[in-house]
Amino acid sequence: MDLLRRCFKRISDTFWSPDIWLPPGNDWDSVKLSCPGFPEFSDLVLPIYYSFIIILVRALFEWLIARPLGRFCGLKDSGSQLPHLFQCIVHRFRAFMHMASGHIYCDANESETPDPIIRLIHHKTVLDKFAEVCWRAVFYEGIFLYGLYALWDKPWFWDTTHCWYGYPYQPVDPEIRWYYLIELSFYWALMFSQFVDVVRKDFWVNFIHHITTILLLSFSWADNFVRIGTLVLVIHDAADFWMETAKMARYCKKNRLCNVLFVIFTAVWCVTRCGIYPFKILYSTLLEAPAIIVFFPAYYIFNSLLLVLFVLQLFWTTLIIRIALNAVRSGETDDVRSDDEDNEEEKLKDDENASTASEFDFQEKVKLS
Repeated sequence: MDLLRRCFKRISDTFWSPDIWLPPGNDWDSVKLSCPGFPEFSDLVLPIYYSFIIILVRALFEWLIARPLGRFCGLKDSGSQLPHLFQCIVHRFRAFMHMASGHIYCDANESETPDPIIRLIHHKTVLDKFAEVCWRAVFYEGIFLYGLYALWDKPWFWDTTHCWYGYPYQPVDPEIRWYYLIELSFYWALMFSQFVDVVRKDFWVNFIHHITTILLLSFSWADNFVRIGTLVLVIHDAADFWMETAKMARYCKKNRLCNVLFVIFTAVWCVTRCGIYPFKILYSTLLEAPAIIVFFPAYYIFNSLLLVLFVLQLFWTTLIIRIALNAVRSGETDDVRSDDEDNEEEKLKDDENASTASEFDFQEKVKLS
């Protein structure tokens, strides 16, 4: 046991070596002693706990606010007695228990399935999807406005060189701390809920995006790259609200409103993700930072994660361009990556000589996720 303890301590000391995480000539004790507001690595456990609170708040919001709003807009109710998120969790759990016990799990498509919950939740209704995007729209707008409030009087919000002056001796204000931890909690919640949410064609791209965002947020917190991290967050939050509200309009068959919101979303996306992010954020981390701070290994890791995030954004930009081209041809903002459930429904309706419009839906938020 003592040998195992010494081995673990050696691994921990090697991993947290100041030579890796801090500029030359600095160590953890001196940094934390001279900078009382320095981020603590132990804080990163809190967002995992908070994520379950966010999932609970989301389920209650969808059930008590978003679904009544959807019904008011004319969407049909499934008549279920549980929030859809809870139903999906029950469904996945029962499927897992059936497989673990060696039984063949009955497909929920079969009309003779005895379990009414399984029959009810195999496919999401339009109202379910409306409630899901309504939750994300409210969260994205709320966190974006809070981010502006927290950053408005900060010098690095207006001049990115202040992200590096005095590094790593940069205390974190309480409002910035909460901004960071709430964002990280939300992305943990997305990581957990994506396995019970509707499956998209780009599921694995979103999966990589969420992992990259969580790593980027966690890494930047542990190494106090918080200032540049907050800029990445607020930039990415700016466009997501318009994307989700456009989907809400789409589900309500308000095509003209959907097109207007889509135009706003595209403009904000191009300005923030394809303009400000590469030419301000990446420019600052790749060119401004080396002129102010000394290179160290963690700096290269941080920049690598930022570049991975940018590659994912370029992928989604191509999807937006394809949607825009489709809109010019058809007059509707059809989604080029509609979910698997929609594809199944379209096939069934094609057999009945009915047409179905594919839903408008893109990537979920990274901020740094």
